[in-house]
Amino acid sequence: MRIAQLAPLAESVPPKAYGGTELVVSLLTEELVKMGHQVTLFASGDSVSEATLVSGSPSGLRQHEPRGQRWAAYEIEQLFRLRERAFQFDLIHNHMGYVSLPFLADLVGASGFGNASGASIVTTLHNPIKDYCADIYLKYGYLNFVAISESFRKLNYPEELNYVGTIYNGIDCSLYKSCGKEFELKGAGFEPGIGAELDLGIRAGFEPGRDLERVGAFDRACNESANKRNKFDDGYLLFLGRICGDKGAYEAIEFASAVGLPLKMAGKVDSADQSYFDELIGPVLTGQRTVSCPVEYVGEIDEAKKIELLAGAKAVIYPVKFEEPFGLVIAESMAAGVPVIAMRRGAIPELIIDGVTGIVADSLEEMVRRFREQFSLLDSTAARLQCRQRVEERFSSRAMALSYLALYERLRKVPATTGV
Repeated sequence: MRIAQLAPLAESVPPKAYGGTELVVSLLTEELVKMGHQVTLFASGDSVSEATLVSGSPSGLRQHEPRGQRWAAYEIEQLFRLRERAFQFDLIHNHMGYVSLPFLADLVGASGFGNASGASIVTTLHNPIKDYCADIYLKYGYLNFVAISESFRKLNYPEELNYVGTIYNGIDCSLYKSCGKEFELKGAGFEPGIGAELDLGIRAGFEPGRDLERVGAFDRACNESANKRNKFDDGYLLFLGRICGDKGAYEAIEFASAVGLPLKMAGKVDSADQSYFDELIGPVLTGQRTVSCPVEYVGEIDEAKKIELLAGAKAVIYPVKFEEPFGLVIAESMAAGVPVIAMRRGAIPELIIDGVTGIVADSLEEMVRRFREQFSLLDSTAARLQCRQRVEERFSSRAMALSYLALYERLRKVPATTGV
């Protein structure tokens, strides 16, 4: 299949540091190329891909252009380049959001494009629809849209937009097998990473209490190599994400202080969040505000540093205060065998199996209480292996690509509506 992937220009594909959408686009693109499809990636010029690259800007815009100045010009230029080549593709997959919708709508029904019905255009919504752009989405609500979680779909105009599927984001699980959490299981008769043969109960019908008891003998066998797992006992809590109120950065500090464990924090501070950082996080780091645990801020990090931090983490703390659309950090953490302690917001219950691959709570107080009461069950080889198996089965880049391919094939057979 001849496929166009239309990426945002804010970051390169893949991103050099933070960039959730760009990372997803990269993983999807590379998986499709591996499967033998002809993929053209419309992205910034510093992107790296096995696909054919068409540059919309010299590099990721966040690196060299102030937001709100010339970004729109680069985005429109990229859309012109897509339109010039549109009839070369069987399907166009848009990740740019609302800015591209008028251009894509012009292609719907255009003679010579795709299956000549215009149905072969789909937009994945990676971010919640804000009030300032809602009217644009609603005007083009007849186009094809994909949600990245069931929660996202329910919260973002489920009746007004033509959702054609829900497909979870994927990650490269192989990266996180280097986190120092490879488990010595062969002596107990198990092969790590073979999810089809190693059923620890995370499928339908799982009962946390009974099934964790059922794997108790397995876990005891794993723990015979406990000397190789001392890093879990001496580890720290980890916060990964933008340092802002929505992500609950200060609540992560409060949690670590309440349970008395060290906290490492990694993530960028946007200009819009600088005052939040200066008022709440900075004083903790400088000692002006006293908390009962060490707190270290390591700044914005790349993939290698993220893997290094996950290698020593007891748990990832995710006390978000907004309806999380997906949460790549959750999938990445579980792929590394690290349980996630999170608030019940948005898609989080779709990713974490409560009491099995982490804790899902309704308040910070509940997070603290349940961590104290239940974390010993999660801090075990069996439970950590379940985290990894969960991601490999549901949230891997290959699983994501296969789901999109099935959708692409379906869309190519369905006539489009024009909204007229």
